[in-house]
Amino acid sequence: MLFNNLGFTQQQRSKPFCFPTFFPIPGLFLLPVVVLFSLGMGGCTGRTVISQKPVLEEQFNPLSLQDDDIWEELKQPAPAAPETTLAGPNRQAVTDTSQIEQPQYIQGFRIQIFASPDRQMALEVKQRAELFLEEDLYLEFEAPYYKVRVGDCLSFAEAETLLKKIRKKGYSDAFRVRTTIKLQPGG
Repeated sequence: MLFNNLGFTQQQRSKPFCFPTFFPIPGLFLLPVVVLFSLGMGGCTGRTVISQKPVLEEQFNPLSLQDDDIWEELKQPAPAAPETTLAGPNRQAVTDTSQIEQPQYIQGFRIQIFASPDRQMALEVKQRAELFLEEDLYLEFEAPYYKVRVGDCLSFAEAETLLKKIRKKGYSDAFRVRTTIKLQPGG
């Protein structure tokens, strides 16, 4: 009866049951799909279920610690530093730097004599230039170059005068650069 419903011929029904005759070759490719579907892996509903865990928002308030000993320490004034230190055989004199005028920085000009990505080479050029030039020299880093620059000129005219002087000393490739300079105290 089962064989009649499946459409088997009389010759196929008389043979003993074997796998290839019961499932023809195209059916073999369908077998894994049927097995997966029957196990529940083939039937996707299209929905993704994400387990949601509660989100904890933590906030820290140091005032809630109730650490009275720390607060008492913080309320106390800082101990005063000694105003003077005596210089002795094993001590160095401490200089009071509170009265020293700190330099101010403004826009001005410097003369650039060298630039290189090699820091050591720039240091060597700066050391050699200190022997020939009476001006202040600076080693500045502006990525990716180390630049050797000379002077602190307030005006364009002052920078031009310094540039001519530096070119006469042998730095023919030197040029003027607008940059931040150190304003000398009292000047």
